[in-house]
Amino acid sequence: MAYNNCIDKYSRIYNACFPLKAIKSKPLKNRSSPWISPRLLKFINNKNQLHKKIIRSPSLSNERIYKSHKNKLNHLIRLAKRKYYDTKFESAKNDLRTTWKLLNEVINKRRSRAPFPSSFESEGKTITDPRKLLINSVNTLLTLVPA
Repeated sequence: MAYNNCIDKYSRIYNACFPLKAIKSKPLKNRSSPWISPRLLKFINNKNQLHKKIIRSPSLSNERIYKSHKNKLNHLIRLAKRKYYDTKFESAKNDLRTTWKLLNEVINKRRSRAPFPSSFESEGKTITDPRKLLINSVNTLLTLVPA
């Protein structure tokens, strides 16, 4: 009787401190990449299965198979990406604007500029006039620069 009460109390405390959580699988991030074909997706899923196999039963042979498959997959992804961008550049060879957009996409350059503030607080006063705002911003900047 005392043993069952102890186990029940322990189980309740344990379940309260360590509740079971549902594990969500992560979606493949490469699905959004246009160069990933259904064939490459199968390779990626196969690589993930091999990785799970290594985790479940680690052995040297499983690790060799996984590494070989992973290296082949990386090579195929690089080739697919290169082929994708080659065709894109070939179709945009006479359009300079599109070529530059593609170049920025390849180097993963994001255009993000901080917006100019719509108001500025100086000495307890809020300034919303764009000219005064610009003048105050420049003055503040110049006071921070050592002479």
